[in-house]
Amino acid sequence: MPSVAELRSRLAKAQTKVSTARLSKSQCIDILLKVCQRRNITLIPTLNGDELLTSKQLETDVVNAIASRGGRVTLAELAASLGVQRNYVDSVVEKILSDHPGTYINLQDILITTEYTDKLMIIANSRLQECGLLNVCEFASEFELPFDMIKMLVSKAKVIEGKLNGNVLESRGYEACKERCVVAALAATTVPTATVHIATLLKLDVNLVNTIISRFVKAGNVDGTLKGGVYTPKTFTEYRNASLTTFYNANGYIERHKIADLVRSNKDDVSKVFPDAMLLETVALNTKAIEPVSVLVKEAIASASWSNVAIVLPAALSAADISQLITFVKGAAKNGYIVEGLYVTNAFEETFLKHVVNILKERCGPQQLLAAIDADGDTMYNHISRIMGDEVESTFAEVWSMASRELYERVHTAAVAMVRKVCAVQRPSHTKGAIDVADSTEKLKVFHMKIAHTLKAVEKICNGVVDDSHLIMKTMLKELLPADCHLLLHVYAVKNRVEIPGDGCDVSASNRNAIIDAIKDDEVKADFKAYVEALKQKDASKCIEASKALRSAMYISCNVKSEKKAFIKAQTTHYKQQLAALSSADALKVIYCTLNIALLKNGHYVFLVDKEWCLSGCMDSLEELVNDVELMGCVRKALQDQGTAMPLQN
Repeated sequence: MPSVAELRSRLAKAQTKVSTARLSKSQCIDILLKVCQRRNITLIPTLNGDELLTSKQLETDVVNAIASRGGRVTLAELAASLGVQRNYVDSVVEKILSDHPGTYINLQDILITTEYTDKLMIIANSRLQECGLLNVCEFASEFELPFDMIKMLVSKAKVIEGKLNGNVLESRGYEACKERCVVAALAATTVPTATVHIATLLKLDVNLVNTIISRFVKAGNVDGTLKGGVYTPKTFTEYRNASLTTFYNANGYIERHKIADLVRSNKDDVSKVFPDAMLLETVALNTKAIEPVSVLVKEAIASASWSNVAIVLPAALSAADISQLITFVKGAAKNGYIVEGLYVTNAFEETFLKHVVNILKERCGPQQLLAAIDADGDTMYNHISRIMGDEVESTFAEVWSMASRELYERVHTAAVAMVRKVCAVQRPSHTKGAIDVADSTEKLKVFHMKIAHTLKAVEKICNGVVDDSHLIMKTMLKELLPADCHLLLHVYAVKNRVEIPGDGCDVSASNRNAIIDAIKDDEVKADFKAYVEALKQKDASKCIEASKALRSAMYISCNVKSEKKAFIKAQTTHYKQQLAALSSADALKVIYCTLNIALLKNGHYVFLVDKEWCLSGCMDSLEELVNDVELMGCVRKALQDQGTAMPLQN
């Protein structure tokens, strides 16, 4: 065993001896890594391999790097600055986040500290107080952060002295400033102004403007009203009402279009501004105007003449206004009508027609006159105009000169009927059942119009199908079609000298078969038999087909389309006259007339009878045609308690 002195000697020689073999840098690193691996030691190499870091050291370096960059750094930048692979940085960041959940945030590979977000909120609040407004979206874009994150931070931050309104952050002072701006805008408003316009001028949200205005109007801080997104200042309302009142007081009327806003808002407003006015078609008229009109109308009725009521009324009134005004004069609508501002009595019309028809008959002869009424409408009009031209001084000519066309349209149907009555040439008959053929023919045409219009109404009610089982069709089958069949048979019998058996000389269910058997024309006989058989079978559609065939065979023509206007007008006049003559004891007839007038007003005719079973059963079907919920409600109520039916006349 060597001695200590010998060992010392060997060591000294080894130390002084220069080694010729050296290890490279990479070999040293590999050896070190293998040693760490064998002994289970974790080290993280840098990218250049000069250093080996522990996880703890890397974590410390990451924290220091974040702090040195103000609390915000990307993971890619962090890996590059520390000189390690990205996966090592990701692992350390995950550990930091788990150990300090309330201090660090990993947002899309950006590591952020809460200190950084606190600074952001301080910056946001500073800008907010400086400008009054802060667009959160623009603020998020400036700092390259998600909008939702900034919005969430703003909503939770205690340092923010303001209110988040959508995407805009507003300071408390700015909110008050907005209210002052809106109030200032309202103070400057002198006419009705849309709140959208105010919002555009002030660059504010329209809903916010509406909210502010509503609050101030309710609190009484501003004088005005807000309705339908339009602010109307009180000064405008007062000035408008004052100017309208001045015009009304000076002229006794005011046009409806000038008070359209009042009428649209509330009819009570019209009565407040014009307490003594009545609303007509185009104007609001002072009720005092009725007095002179009433005097003229009563004079015309008393003398069976006419009056120019337009001369005592403002020129602005239309013919519709005057017609509506006449309804306020007792007995006026019952005894006459308005044409071009003239009140013409029914008695004057009858006298006028008799006068004209007699002269035409003398000048033209019956046959030529009958041909004239079957020609175009201007032929008859020209004949009457020539007569009036020859009688310049007569009262008839005076009326004709002022309203020739309108008067002619009004009396045309009655004139045609009178001409046919006066000029109808009938064959002498030896039968006991002789009738006025012209009158009966006109009556058959009216029957035809009633049937045709009722069919159209039923078709509309039943969605394009004529349903024979409908109560309206059953009513027509029971009440109208038998009368039509018997009158057709009566007219044919008189014209063709067919004997009518029986003492009464009338066609009825008891003698109609005998009359039909006596008819020599086989086709006509077959049509009448088909009509009677359809009545027995209660088949309304076949009855109507037979009626059309018989009218064609008997040359009774009626153009439903061209004569509709005259028919509707005649029926309306008929029911109005009937209604005017009724009393409270005739409750059911009042309901019947009212319902018919309402249908005719909408251009519909439906054959009904004044019986409770008919009116009650058809009520639901007629509601669509009448199109007046309030009226139908009154009619239903009146049917339930017929004693209160008279108010329906209004």
